[in-house]
Amino acid sequence: MWALLLFVGTRQSWIGHVPRRVRYVLQSRFTTCSQPLALPASRLIASVLLLLGLCLSAAEATGAGKGEDEGLSVDALKAMSLEELSEIPVLIVSSASKREQRSSEAPASVSVVTREDIQHFGHRTLGDVLSSVRGFYVNNDRSYSFLGTRGAHFAGSYGGRTLVLVNGHRIADPIYDTAPIGYEFPVDVDLIERVEVVRGPGFSIYGNNAFFAVINVVTRTPASVDGGEVSGGLGSYDTFSGRLTYGRQFTNGLAMLLSGTLLDRAGHSELFYPEYRAENGGIARDMDHEKSRNAFMSLSYADFTLSGAWSERTKQVPTAQYGNVFNDPRYRLRDMRDYLEGRYQRAFGESWEVMGRLYLDRYRYGGVYPFPSSGPAPPNPVSFNIDDALAWWWGGEANVSKTLFNRNKILVGTEFNLGLEVQQKNYDLDPREIYVDRKTGFRNYGVYLQDELSLSQTLLLNGSIRYDHFNTFGGAINFRGGAIYQPWTDTTFKLVYGQGYRAPNAYELYYVSSMSLSGTNVGPEHIRSHELVIEQRLSPNLSLSANLFYNVLDDLLTQHDFSGLIGFDNDQSANMKGFEAELEGRWRHSLRTRLAYTYASVTDGGTGAWLPNSPKHMVKASVSVPLYEEKLFAGLEIQARSRSLGFASKPGEGGHVTVNLNLFSRELIRGVEASAGIYNLLDTAYGVPVTDDFAQSSILQDGRSFRIKATIRF
Repeated sequence: MWALLLFVGTRQSWIGHVPRRVRYVLQSRFTTCSQPLALPASRLIASVLLLLGLCLSAAEATGAGKGEDEGLSVDALKAMSLEELSEIPVLIVSSASKREQRSSEAPASVSVVTREDIQHFGHRTLGDVLSSVRGFYVNNDRSYSFLGTRGAHFAGSYGGRTLVLVNGHRIADPIYDTAPIGYEFPVDVDLIERVEVVRGPGFSIYGNNAFFAVINVVTRTPASVDGGEVSGGLGSYDTFSGRLTYGRQFTNGLAMLLSGTLLDRAGHSELFYPEYRAENGGIARDMDHEKSRNAFMSLSYADFTLSGAWSERTKQVPTAQYGNVFNDPRYRLRDMRDYLEGRYQRAFGESWEVMGRLYLDRYRYGGVYPFPSSGPAPPNPVSFNIDDALAWWWGGEANVSKTLFNRNKILVGTEFNLGLEVQQKNYDLDPREIYVDRKTGFRNYGVYLQDELSLSQTLLLNGSIRYDHFNTFGGAINFRGGAIYQPWTDTTFKLVYGQGYRAPNAYELYYVSSMSLSGTNVGPEHIRSHELVIEQRLSPNLSLSANLFYNVLDDLLTQHDFSGLIGFDNDQSANMKGFEAELEGRWRHSLRTRLAYTYASVTDGGTGAWLPNSPKHMVKASVSVPLYEEKLFAGLEIQARSRSLGFASKPGEGGHVTVNLNLFSRELIRGVEASAGIYNLLDTAYGVPVTDDFAQSSILQDGRSFRIKATIRF
C-alpha cells in the first residue's frame, strides 16, 4: 500500500496545472503577494504525498501501529499490550444523535478535529479548523469569512444552511442566520476540546438551519484546564492577541471555567483594487483594521451547569461594497453576540437519562456606510447610512432517553423559541431619512422522536422525525433514516436518507430599504439528501473512509436585483452530487497523517449549469511529526482547490494551492506551550468570487503571514 502511495507521490503531472497568479501587488507592513510561486503546484503536492508515504512507512517500520493485515480482530486485540491498546483511537461524538456514541455508529459521515490537531497545525479561528476538514472551504470578502460545503455556497447567504453549535447551543441569530467562523465567533479557539462535523441534514433532531451539516464546538472542561493560563501572540499585519483563562474542579463538586480574549489586527496598510484606479489610485490605505473581544464562562455543580459567552467584533471594510465611498475609514461593521444557558442533565441508572435547558440570547449588528452625496452641488461629499439590527430571544429544550432491552434507544424531546424583540433599522443621518424601522417577533416550537434499534450485532437502524411549527409559515415535518451495517469488525457501511427545511430569516422576510426589497412572499427551502458511507479500519491506527452523496435542493432563497432593489426569491433549485475519500492515520507519539479528496458537482436544477463559487475538486493533505520526544512537533497542511465560476457575468477564479507550516512545543519549559506558524507559506496569490454587491470580480486573500504565540500555565 505504501509503495503505491510513494509511487503516486513521485508523479509530477497528476494535477496538470499551476494556480493562476493574480498580477497586482498586495502590500502590507509585513508581507507581499508580489512574487510568483517558485515551485509548481503539482510538484508541491507530490512532495507532500511523498512525505506522507515516508511517514506512514516509517510508522510501520518502527512498530507505531500493527500491520495492515491484522486490523482490529479479537485475536489481534488480545495480542496487544496495554500501551498499544491505549493508542487505538476511538472517536466519540455527541452531535449526530444527541448522545455520546462511537462515530462508526452515527447515522452520518462524521469528522472530528481535536484540540491536539488545533495545536499542532496552528489554527487561529474556527474557519481555519473547518478549512482542514474534507469537503469544506472558506472565503473571506474582507468583511466576513463564509463557509462553503461540498461545493455549495450561494449568493446572499451568511452561513445559515450550516448549524453551528457551542456545546449544543445554537449560535445562529434570527435576523441573518449568521454562522460565525472568524474572530467574531464567541469562543476562543484555545478553549476548544474538539469540533464535531456531522454531514447531511440534521433537521429531524435539531430543527432550523441544520441543512447541509451540524458543527458542534465542544469546549474544554474546568478539570482539563486545572489552573490558570496566560496566552499572548503577535503576527503579521500588526496583530496582537491576549487570553486569560482559569479553570478548576473543586473537591466540593463545584467546577468553574472563566476566560477572556482580546485581539487587535491593524490589517494591510495598503490594498490595491484596480476597479477604483480613479480614486486614490485604487489603493485602500489603512482600511483593514479588526478588533475583537470575547469571554466564556461555565459553572457546574452536580447535575446543573450554567454557561455563557459574549463577543464583540468591529471591522473596517476596504472593498467599498454596495457602492460606498472608496477609501473612507469610517466604513465599518460591528457584531455582538452573547447568551446565557442553564442546563440540567442526569442519568438514572443505566437506561434513563433526562436533559432540560433554558437560555436567553442576544445579537446586535451595526454598520456605518459612507455613500456619495446626491445632487448637483451637495454641501457634504459624503452622506452616512446606518444599519442597526437587534434581536433578543429566549427558549428551552427538554428530552428524555430510554434504553429498552439493551437493543433499543429511544429519545423524545421538545424545543421552543420566542423572539422578545427583533428590530431592523436603516436610515440616513443627514438629511435624516428612515428607510427601515421594523419590529417583529417570532414563535416556533418543535417535537422530535429518535429510535436506534440494534437488530443484530451487525445491523443498526436509526430513524428520527421532527415536527416544527413557525408562526410565519405553519408546520413542517422532516425525518432522517439510516441503516448501519458492520459485517466485519473493521468494516462499516452506512446508508442514510434525510430531508431538511430552512425557514427564511427576518432579513430575508422584512428588510426594505432604498437598496432592498421586502421578501414577505418568500417561503422555506427544502433538501433531500442521499448518502452512502464506507468506513474501513486498515490497522489499529489507520482508517479509510469514503462516501457518495446526492442532494436535491428546492425553493432556494437567492438574492436578486429587482430593478435596482436587492431582494430574495424562492426561484432556484440545485443538485449536489459527488464523492469523498479520506485516509487518516493516528499513531503513537502523536504522529498523525491525513489525505482527503472531494469531488462535488453543484448544478442548477433547471438548466444543469455549473453554479458559481463552486470548486469541483478539493485536495487536503496534512502531517504532524514529533521532532523531539513528545514535546516538539511540526505540522504541515496543504489545501488545494480547483477553479470556480464567478457570480453573474464576473469571471471566475483559477485553482490554487496553499501551504501552512506550524511548530508547536509543550513542556520544553515546564508549564509553557509555544507555537510559531507560517500561513500561505509559498505566498500564493489567489482571489475568491464575490457577488454583484462588489465592483471587484474577486477579492484577493492574504499572502504569506506568520504568528507566534506562547501560553504559560500556572
